[in-house]
Amino acid sequence: MITRVHKKNKRRMMPIMKDKVRTCKLRMMRDELKRPVICAPIVADEEKAIAEAMQNICNESVDITEWRIDKYCYRKDKKQVVGVLKMLREQFYNMPLICTFRTANEGGEPIEDEKYYELIRYIADSKFTDYIDIEINRGSVQDVCELIEYVHNTGIEVIASCHYFEHTPDKEEMLGVMRRMSEAGADVLKLAVMPRNRRDVLRLLEVTMDADDIFCEPVITMSMGKLGVVSRAAGDLTGSVMTFAGVGEISAPGQIAVGEMLNILNSFAENN
Repeated sequence: MITRVHKKNKRRMMPIMKDKVRTCKLRMMRDELKRPVICAPIVADEEKAIAEAMQNICNESVDITEWRIDKYCYRKDKKQVVGVLKMLREQFYNMPLICTFRTANEGGEPIEDEKYYELIRYIADSKFTDYIDIEINRGSVQDVCELIEYVHNTGIEVIASCHYFEHTPDKEEMLGVMRRMSEAGADVLKLAVMPRNRRDVLRLLEVTMDADDIFCEPVITMSMGKLGVVSRAAGDLTGSVMTFAGVGEISAPGQIAVGEMLNILNSFAENN
């Protein structure tokens, strides 16, 4: 049983601070592994290829997988989407799953806000996933808070996300985005940025450490592209609880192969 502490109002006025840590499945996974959790995305476009990708992932040292629904050829057909989820849950029930529809504004595919919300609710009602990714900028503050609350009422945890594919914002803006995620009631706070120089990467690492100190929710961060590769392996230092690594086709610039990532993380863990 996962225990959450949520205020009754739809929006918390202040983030829950670190001394009031809430129980979260992702946090428990990380504590058990003694290193950041490795997530491998599925980006195949057809059901057979999705099943094959999941089988390949299960053969690797992967802790959790993310299905990128926006890559699926029938991504806007909610019944087809849930049909694939049902298949994944039945055939690979031991692998924890994140469901993500990445929208065009954040590096994915176009979808109307109303259809996005409808799809998220339909997926939540199916209960065939452990986590649902919800973009914090997808709609009004009230709409996002209500969507997160809806998902929670089905027993599924929420990863709130925000992606900057053109730049790395200043420190105040990045922490402000994560504060909005916390106030909206998300279980996990995810932020991805694109660096233009080395100082951008260092700023993201510093923000991650600050967020890990400030918020009770687990944080996931990354600086994308080749320049930001170090951020994907620095979770032990910064407090980022998850890193994304590739099995076959990658889903984002700068991703490292699972085997290589595991070696890096284990090396850091052995020396801490």
